[in-house]
Amino acid sequence: GKKLNMARKRGEPIGKPLERIRRTVSSACFGKGGKAKGREAKKQRGDQAAAAFNDDTADLGVTCTMLDHLGHPVPETTTNSEAWQTGYTLELKYTTGREEDSEVVSKKLKIETNLPGCSELALPRRIIAGQILTSPAWTLEFCSSADCKWSWFAEEEGGGWTTIGEGSPQLAIDEKFVGRRVKVRCEPACGERAGEPREAVSQAPVMNSPPLRFMRARHDAMGARPAGSSLRVMSYNILADVYSKTSYAKDVLYPDISKEHLDTDYRQQLSLFEVSGFGCDILCMQEVDSILYDKFWSPRLGSGGYEGFFSPKTSKVEGCALFWNQEKLGARCTESVHLRDLFADEGWLEKHLGAEAASTLARDQNLWGILRKISTAAQYALLEVQQGEGRRVLVANTHLYFHPGASHIRALSVAAILAHAADLLSRHGLTEEDCPVLVCGDLNSEPDTGAIELLARSSVSAEHYEWRDCSRFSWKARDEESGFEQDEDLRYALDGAAGGGSEERDPRFDLR
Repeated sequence: GKKLNMARKRGEPIGKPLERIRRTVSSACFGKGGKAKGREAKKQRGDQAAAAFNDDTADLGVTCTMLDHLGHPVPETTTNSEAWQTGYTLELKYTTGREEDSEVVSKKLKIETNLPGCSELALPRRIIAGQILTSPAWTLEFCSSADCKWSWFAEEEGGGWTTIGEGSPQLAIDEKFVGRRVKVRCEPACGERAGEPREAVSQAPVMNSPPLRFMRARHDAMGARPAGSSLRVMSYNILADVYSKTSYAKDVLYPDISKEHLDTDYRQQLSLFEVSGFGCDILCMQEVDSILYDKFWSPRLGSGGYEGFFSPKTSKVEGCALFWNQEKLGARCTESVHLRDLFADEGWLEKHLGAEAASTLARDQNLWGILRKISTAAQYALLEVQQGEGRRVLVANTHLYFHPGASHIRALSVAAILAHAADLLSRHGLTEEDCPVLVCGDLNSEPDTGAIELLARSSVSAEHYEWRDCSRFSWKARDEESGFEQDEDLRYALDGAAGGGSEERDPRFDLR
C-alpha cells in the first residue's frame, strides 16, 4: 500500500486520529476498485451507507482500537505522545461484501515509531571514474549514514546489475565501468531496527576523469598533515552556483570553459578531491551555496572527520563555511555577524572603532548608507587544541565586497571584523596575547590596499590613497548584467566615471 505520514499534535487524544482512520477505511471499503466502481458500490449499498459516512454519530461498520504490549485496549483519552509506542498494535475490524454474504475482516498492524528511513537519495548528474569519490545526496531520518547498509552496482552490458562495492556511502568507480550507469542502494538502519531500502540510478553513464596530476602534485608538495600543535589552514573560494550560471560568468569571466565544466555538480566533486587531499586542520570556504552546504559539503566533510557551520550572506543564497578537524580541534564557541548590522549600530561603532571614526561615518551619509547595505557575512570559531596545553585560536572567515572601486569599503569591513573579534575574545576572558586571531577568506584586495595594510601593520594612515580615490563611489540601481551580488536590490557604480558630476567627498580615517 501507499506509505503515508501522520502528523498530529502530541497533546491530542488518540480518539481523534483513530476516528480519522475509521473513516478512511470506511471510505476505502465504499470506493474499492477505483472511482467508477466506488460510485457503483455506493449506489448498490444505498444512500443510507453514504449518509452514515458523513454522520459523526453513525455506525461506520469499522472499529479501530489501539492495544498495548499486553493486548489491552488503550483508552482513547490517552494523548498521542503517550499512546503511539513501538510494540503497540492497531487493530482494525470491518465488513466486506454484500449484506447477505458479508465477511468480517480483522487486521492487526504493528506500530513502529521513528523507524529509520531514507526519504531522499540521488546520485550526481556526472559520475567521474578513477580517484574521485562518488557519493549520493541523501536525507536520512532517525539514523546516520554509518548505521545504514550501502551497496553499489554497475549496469551489465546484457542488462541487470553487478555489485561493485559495499559498506560505504562513497565509492571510487573503477575506470572499467566508464560508459555504464551505476546504482546505489541504501538500507536505513538503527541498531536492530531497519527501514525501507531506497535506490538511485545515475542519469548518465560514468565518464572518464580529467587529469588530476596538478592536484596530486600540490598534495605531495604539502606532505602529510602536521603532527603536534602545528595547524594547517586552507582558504578556498569555490565559486557559487548562482554566479557560475550567469551570462556574465559564461561570456566574460570564463568564456573558454565549457558549460559542462562550469556545472556545479561536476566542479564540487573535483573541489572535494582537492580539499581532502591537503589534510587541513582548518578549512575556510567562500561562495558556498546554502543548499549545497547541507546536501554536499557538510555530510561529505563530516564523514571525513570535520565539524563546521555555515554563515549565509544577507541573501541566504550563498555564504561562508568554516570546518575544523575534530580529532585535533574542538570549538569553544561559534558565531556569525552581518557587517551591515554592525555599521548600523552607532553605539557599537563608537565603542569599537572610536568616536572619531563613528563621527566621520555619520557625517558622510553616502558612505554610511553603503556600509549598511553590503551583504558581507563574517563567521568566527574559537577553537581549542584537543591535546597538550589546550592552546586556543580564534578563526575569522569572510568574503569581502567585490567592487573594484570600493576598496575603502573593504578596509572598513576588515576594521569591523577585527573589532568584533576583539570583542568576542573579551567576552570569553581572553586577549590577543593569549589567543591569536587568524583572519581568512576572499578579501578581494590587492597588496597595496587599506584592507591588507590594516591586517599587516594594524593601522591604515589617514593619507592612504583609497580615502581620496574611492570617495566618489556610490550605490545605484541594480545591474542585471554583472552577475554579482545578486542578493542586493541595488547596483554599484562610480559617480563621475563617465564624466557626470558628483559631490566631492573625502572621508579620512586613521584606523588602528
